Amino acid sequence: MKAFIARHGDLLLTLLALPCVAAGWWLTPPVEHLLLGLVGMVTLSRLAMNVTRRWRPNRLRPFAIMITAITTLPLMALMASFLLPDSVMNYAQWSLFFDHWPEQAPFYSIRPSILMTVALILLVVLPLFSSRPGEVGPIALAMATMLTAMHLIEQHGFISLHEISLSTPTLLAIVLLLAAEFVTQWPGRRLATVGIALAASMTILLILLVLWHYHNSQNIRDVNQVARTRVDTLSERLGQEISVSDQAMQRFAISWDTAGSPPSSRAWTHRARHLVEHFDYMQTIAYIDQQGPRIRHAYPLQTNQPLLGHHVLSSDDDMALSAALLGDASATGMVNLTNGGRGVIFYQPIHDLDTAAIRGAAGFVIDPARLFATIDDASDSHNFRIRVMQNGTTLYSSNTREALSMLEHCNILRLGQSNFTICAEASYARLFDERSKLPAIVLITGLLFTWMIYLLVYFHHRLRQRHNGVKDANYRLRGEVEKRIALQQEVEWLAQHDELTRVPNRRYFSQWVEKLDVSRTRTIIVIDIDHFKKINDLLGHPTGDRYLQRVAHCLQDIVTCHGGLLARFGGEEFIACLPDLSPERAAEVGEQLRRGVEALNLTRHDGHTIVTISIGLITTRRASDTLPDLIQSADQALYRAKLGGRNRIEMAGILDTST
Repeated sequence: MKAFIARHGDLLLTLLALPCVAAGWWLTPPVEHLLLGLVGMVTLSRLAMNVTRRWRPNRLRPFAIMITAITTLPLMALMASFLLPDSVMNYAQWSLFFDHWPEQAPFYSIRPSILMTVALILLVVLPLFSSRPGEVGPIALAMATMLTAMHLIEQHGFISLHEISLSTPTLLAIVLLLAAEFVTQWPGRRLATVGIALAASMTILLILLVLWHYHNSQNIRDVNQVARTRVDTLSERLGQEISVSDQAMQRFAISWDTAGSPPSSRAWTHRARHLVEHFDYMQTIAYIDQQGPRIRHAYPLQTNQPLLGHHVLSSDDDMALSAALLGDASATGMVNLTNGGRGVIFYQPIHDLDTAAIRGAAGFVIDPARLFATIDDASDSHNFRIRVMQNGTTLYSSNTREALSMLEHCNILRLGQSNFTICAEASYARLFDERSKLPAIVLITGLLFTWMIYLLVYFHHRLRQRHNGVKDANYRLRGEVEKRIALQQEVEWLAQHDELTRVPNRRYFSQWVEKLDVSRTRTIIVIDIDHFKKINDLLGHPTGDRYLQRVAHCLQDIVTCHGGLLARFGGEEFIACLPDLSPERAAEVGEQLRRGVEALNLTRHDGHTIVTISIGLITTRRASDTLPDLIQSADQALYRAKLGGRNRIEMAGILDTST
């Protein structure tokens, strides 16, 4: 079992990662599909390299390298997005690569973290350095494992807005790939060889990851303040705008105190027009006479004609106007206006300087939506969506073409007697711009430095081992002798066996038969594959060789089971010797051979019929019957079987089966 795991464990673990990727595609949200797709590409790349290494390395290696290159390209592009400054390639240019992504998800929301990007790059390039396992394999595997573990720690410390979380299927697939690489490296690895180098480099890598975490967390905190900073800026602008407009409204009211008489309609319209030109969010400016009270003038007159003669600007106003007519500046909350719509009303009293009496009040109807639109900076509006709400109703919302993130911050503002909620939601493009390149540069530089430290310690340890290895020369010499003995045994084996079919050859067969007791019954079987020349000519020699191997293995299993020996006689012919069998039993064995080959279902050149064999056999226990005579008799029986239509058995007759 251990030998099987050591030989095929990496391939099985890599294959198990594919169902995890397929299941994750259905179970995970769309934002994780890019990471999941990259894990799937890495799995296929490693699978191709694994298959190439095991079977046809020369023919399949270019194809496997091509798959690896295709997988590496998007991973390198993603890593470049963390390193390249915005002046070289900005967020809009990076997003172009994902305009046709099936889920239409923003680039920032689907981009894997730098930790997982580097870990996947290490996993995909590791099989390329199988010829130099000590220099690359252990340190790359350790780095990929630690980066994955660090990502799991990070995803519990920050919201998934900035880093894609590893779902269970994705994590399981990555763990299987790491385990497959571990199984690949472990059988030939002595821990003492790389243990010291790994311990030193992993200590440095741990310090590096702590440093990276510090810089990255600082940057994340700064990014998380983007929306707060925007809201605070807008709140400050609003406060300044309200203060300026309040001073303008006071000056407007005071300008009528010295008039000596109630304002005329023409004079009121003239001054109000100048005020509205500077503060276009003032929807209505009205003069309310103390007598009545009555609305005497309103600007603009076209939209406020129905107000003239009314008692109030709003039926919901029962306190603010009264306070103004008593001499105090006042304001309402968000109220329904008499002429339709909603707004906030500010009142300023108008005095008679001669008598100090209250002559009336100036009412200013403020449209909150226009006010908030005024303070919203149009130059930066594409990076944020600004919303202003009052009691759950949205009064103002800016438009942006950029994809919006979930990073939103809100402040409470007071206008008049009502509270308003102003919220800023940052776009993914703004978050991308705010992400610093320093943490990624620190990480990549640190990984290269860690690898250099590993190589330094590793080669130092290797040189010391080689120095100590001089003392073990005798043991190595003994191993060389044993290797030469094994090679000699292999040469001897090749001298007695057919290299293609791996069964004994004619020479070994003759030696084996000569050793048999001639007083015992012997059965010689000559076997020929029907129409084999056409198979070679029409299907090709590689197919013919494969058919020969499968037929030979099938025949050998049956002959060996009955205590005999099968050998390749030449070309498509095989010969077998079965001792101690009666003619009837020998015929049954021949029939087993014929049916066994037929059961292989090897398609012939015509594509309809299957490969069959013809058999000629002879049984004897006469000592005077030599092997060449027996082979000739069996060969003649084989000739009759071919004349009789092939796929059959012919017996040469019983020469002598008596005692």
